[in-house]
Amino acid sequence: LLWPTDDADADGATRVMATIFFLTAGAALVALRKRRSEQDGRRDPVFVRRRRSAKQNAPGAQLAWGLSDAEHDDVDASISRLKASRTDEWGADVDGDLVISSLVDADAAMSADNDDSTKDGGDRGPQWVDTVEGLERMVAELARHKVIGVDVEQHGRHSFQGVCCTLQLSVPGHDWVVDALALPPPAVARHLRPIFTNGAIIKVMHGCNNDLMWLQRDWGIRVVNLFDTSVAARELGRPNVSLAVLLRDFGVTMSASEKHTFQAADWRLRPLSDDMLRYARDDSRYMVRLRARLIASVLKRNGAEAVADVLQRCDDMCLKRYEVAAVPTVSDALRSWVRLSRSRRPAARHLPESWTDTAAHAAPSASAAAASSHDDGSRSMAALMKWRDHVARTNDASVKAVSPLDLLFDIAVAAAAHRNVFAWVAAAATSGSPAPPAPLELLIAATGLNREALPRLLVGNAQSAVAAVSDASKLPELPVRGGAGGDADGEGERMTSASAREAMKAKRYEKFKERYSVSKPVYSNCRLLRPDGTLLTFCDINKIKWYLVRKIATLEPGTGGRVARLNFEPNSPDGSGEVATAERKSQPYYDNAKRNQCVRCGGQKHLLRYSIVPRLYRTHMPERFKSHRSHDIVLLCMSCQNEANKAEAQLTAEITEEYGVPLDGGPELDWMRELSNNARSARGAATALMKNGDKLPDDRVEALRDKVQRYFAGIGAGDDDIDELIRRGVKLEGPDVSSAGRWTHGRAVIIKVAAAGELEDFIKRWRRHFVATVRPAHMPPQWDVDHAVVRSFGVRSKFYRGDDAADDAAGDQDRISQYRGVEWDATAEKWQASLWHKRKERVLGQFDSEEDAAKRYDDEVLKLFGHQAVTNFEPK
Repeated sequence: LLWPTDDADADGATRVMATIFFLTAGAALVALRKRRSEQDGRRDPVFVRRRRSAKQNAPGAQLAWGLSDAEHDDVDASISRLKASRTDEWGADVDGDLVISSLVDADAAMSADNDDSTKDGGDRGPQWVDTVEGLERMVAELARHKVIGVDVEQHGRHSFQGVCCTLQLSVPGHDWVVDALALPPPAVARHLRPIFTNGAIIKVMHGCNNDLMWLQRDWGIRVVNLFDTSVAARELGRPNVSLAVLLRDFGVTMSASEKHTFQAADWRLRPLSDDMLRYARDDSRYMVRLRARLIASVLKRNGAEAVADVLQRCDDMCLKRYEVAAVPTVSDALRSWVRLSRSRRPAARHLPESWTDTAAHAAPSASAAAASSHDDGSRSMAALMKWRDHVARTNDASVKAVSPLDLLFDIAVAAAAHRNVFAWVAAAATSGSPAPPAPLELLIAATGLNREALPRLLVGNAQSAVAAVSDASKLPELPVRGGAGGDADGEGERMTSASAREAMKAKRYEKFKERYSVSKPVYSNCRLLRPDGTLLTFCDINKIKWYLVRKIATLEPGTGGRVARLNFEPNSPDGSGEVATAERKSQPYYDNAKRNQCVRCGGQKHLLRYSIVPRLYRTHMPERFKSHRSHDIVLLCMSCQNEANKAEAQLTAEITEEYGVPLDGGPELDWMRELSNNARSARGAATALMKNGDKLPDDRVEALRDKVQRYFAGIGAGDDDIDELIRRGVKLEGPDVSSAGRWTHGRAVIIKVAAAGELEDFIKRWRRHFVATVRPAHMPPQWDVDHAVVRSFGVRSKFYRGDDAADDAAGDQDRISQYRGVEWDATAEKWQASLWHKRKERVLGQFDSEEDAAKRYDDEVLKLFGHQAVTNFEPK
């Protein structure tokens, strides 16, 4: 009946019928999905959002239900008292075996609790807490335990400060996931704050620097008595301290891609999927057991003092307070500008000529300002970053959601080149001048992206973005804060890209010093006593531990584990020999405590150990000249060490010329340089094929492939597929010729010095040079250029050479001569074996057979050492 009789009616009727069909089908699908959701007892997935106002996102904003300053001070005092008690709690009188045994038993008991919780019906998953009543029941259970596991999941893209989405808490046998978006923040703060500030309850978290700030930000919760498992894992020297690696001990496995998926997931989703709930649960479930295992490992490996140090570092983390991010400063903008200028500086995009021509007439003042300005875009970058910050706070979104930095950089570069166009568009947008492009159209042209590719908030605020760039032309030249030539407010010197790079360089150097300087005091000034209680020497805590582990010393009570008494009478340098006399004369140096300060300037920050006799020579000396010789190891700050290195280079150059041994190893290392060049050439060919193989001519591709194949054929690996060889070739590394040259130089010099019997004079020469050039003003007490150079070894030393150790001058000199010969030959054999193992494959590539390569090695060792080498040596 509905079918039309003519074509015109047919088109209209078809559209009506299609509309009716799709509406009916859509309604049926919605009804079916709703009924299935009701049957499953689950809601349709939705994103729950909690917004903050611009006032709440303002710098310095405080939570209405947060802690007052007085309450913050009380928490800080509690943390400080707890930190001070760590040393007594984990002092030297701690029975390590008993503590380890109790921790192992506790771990086993907790494992049994977890097994019991999953015995009925398998793994039931965590309890979901989204009501105040459920929160109260959870808090009542948590208060019964002394250790709890904690973790937080947050979302940061659609929130300026970020927002906590879930809070996971676990005790043996119970796991909870708190819906942070459903519960009122004041209720969460009121119920959980007493748990987290209770110093009698240990909170175990992993890598929790951010988690601590999130707890403060959303609920005003501070943590007292924290144990961070990542800090303990680093104390054990683990190369990878990620939670995924640590949880493998508990049978929890997760690939890197799976972990990245959950970390990048939007945790505002409700309801959470089963996989997300399981991931959230596992992040806190094993924390309590992981703490027990890590403390036992640290205690067993490094002692109770190391456990105290771990806990004190965790306490320091809890002292930090959360603050809303400040408005970006000029320095922030300049740092971003300099970094992006290095990595991706593009040419300014060419805007349509009709725009630039019209703008030159419509905005002449802007054209003149652009012509006279020295701005390369950095001022526009500063204005855009401030604009982005304002939009993000107002819309409660992250700054990245407003616009990534690289887009701001592109707009700033375009604005610097076409200042008049931006001024023309901004003025027209506010005053209604005719025929300007729309602000969004200008941003599309400046970035080279279409509308769909631009962030939503940038599209919606395009007019204000263009206005911000236009106003940037009115800004004064950017100053250097506290820079040379300016006052304390940073006025006086114009901030150019060059000066900004210098500021960035200085900041990176500060970070470098923090990272590579010693993190702990070098001198712990522990005391080692003779059996009669008199002082034997000051020493390091590790030496105290060495004696205690071997049960040849006991700790003195009430000294905090820093004083030990030997159970045997130590050897003393008796006799009239030259060595014994020199050792007795030098003993007062070891009877004095040493200060942790730079010996040149007296500074106490960014310290490094410095060897007065350079390591390239000291390494090759006999043990009697270097073992336990702390006299020639001093502390220098990084600035003073740079000066000391310059002075060291001067004397090294003199020694190089004096002994005729080149610092780069000379012709003896030509074979290694050849190896390095071959590897570099093969790597270059493989890289060219990998990146541009499809663009190169066929003959060039064939030549590069042949070069890669010849290299791998030389080391016996040329049978593999050519594509596989290219992939391996990209990662090729040749031998470190520079390090080998310095090693060879130091070795040859010490051999010549020892052969002439001048090792003692050589060491004192370096001491005199250090004093004369570095001019240290804070050397340790009793430090002396004539301090004993050679030492004797006791019967417990691995370097002890027999009962003929009477310290008379003649006998000692004979032993030194004998030791020289044995030491040099043994080290030559060890060096030959090491060199063979490291370079065997690469060397074989240069010869027709292994026999030729082995013969070449014997020749090289002979040249290297200048004396007899071990012959007929076959590497194992």
